Amino acid sequence: MKIKTGRINVNLSKRKNRKGEVVYFARYQDGATKPQISLTGMNKQDAQAFVNELELKLNRPEVVAARKAGLTYEEHTKEQQRKESLKRAVIVDYLGQYLIGVERNNPKNTFKNYCIAFRCFLKFVQSRKLVYLDEVNLLHLEAYKTELAKNYKPSSIATKLYSMAGVFSQAFKVGLIEKNPFDVLSKIKIPQNEIIIFKPQEIADLFKTVYEDDFSYYVFLKVALDSAARLNELLSIVRKRDFYFEVDPDGTEYGLMSITNHHIRTKNSKNRLTPIRPDTVKLLKKYLAAFKDDDLVFNKVDRSKGTFFKQYLKKANINPSYRFHMIRKTALTRFAEAGLDILKLCEIAGHSSIEISRKYYLKTDMKAIAKGIARLSDSTSNPDQNNI
Repeated sequence: MKIKTGRINVNLSKRKNRKGEVVYFARYQDGATKPQISLTGMNKQDAQAFVNELELKLNRPEVVAARKAGLTYEEHTKEQQRKESLKRAVIVDYLGQYLIGVERNNPKNTFKNYCIAFRCFLKFVQSRKLVYLDEVNLLHLEAYKTELAKNYKPSSIATKLYSMAGVFSQAFKVGLIEKNPFDVLSKIKIPQNEIIIFKPQEIADLFKTVYEDDFSYYVFLKVALDSAARLNELLSIVRKRDFYFEVDPDGTEYGLMSITNHHIRTKNSKNRLTPIRPDTVKLLKKYLAAFKDDDLVFNKVDRSKGTFFKQYLKKANINPSYRFHMIRKTALTRFAEAGLDILKLCEIAGHSSIEISRKYYLKTDMKAIAKGIARLSDSTSNPDQNNI
């Protein structure tokens, strides 16, 4: 196979997929084959930036030298990865590299949580004089759990361990460690009474306070409670054209909100539809009238990402330590109490598994569930049962 030893150019091309969406591709040739990289989800500007970066990588001195030695860029990359896997990974260095990827591909809040988790873990390994990733074993992780339990609640401990589990899983995949100690680490049990949601009266007081003060923020909160969407999704993803309105045969109008990946990805990169209640639809239509189809409709509602929420909690005499994320937890719990099954809840929430929905979000009230079930029609009932 003849390897091209001169400068390599990367070409950007595009075509429409089956859904009619434009998808960009990066193509280049350094051997007999022409690698094609799909850039699904990127707009033209991001795709061009990717192409420029790839072209720089293809023409680095070490890559050019590898081509002269008979290796394509792909072969050279695999060889570098193989050599890297033979080195022992220094914990602090590996976490730093991992964090760069987290920052690039996740919302700011997720990145912040990873930073906190990594800081806690580094403090622990330094106290145990652990330097390399392959030195960490199950006994160390059990001791780390015990240390965390002194200062954090079970749900917070579970979040920190989940972040570190991803790090070790990746290290195992690339051959930096022979065994992943997180595979055999016992799971954290989260008491149900630790899951905090808004009480019905608190919701009523909060929404009344906001309604009297700011119509835009009131609509924003209504949509948040109806859809159980994340704060970052509402502020940075949702556009006017992501709302759909339907009318039932009985004349009831309801809405759907599409949370999709475009310029910013959702937390787990999944697209989903969430419900909007009929009473919210009327307010939402009035609110959306001032926007164009591609406008981010809630982008300027709370630029400080939560400060307005704290202010309204104080005005409504509600615990100011509550976070906006409690709106999401409250919404999902209300769905569960109304009789919605766990699979649908997981789909609406955009969780990667039903275990996350069950463990972190659902604080169920059995009396409320019983009332929700009682409202469901039963097609198996006897038509004459009322006469019994």
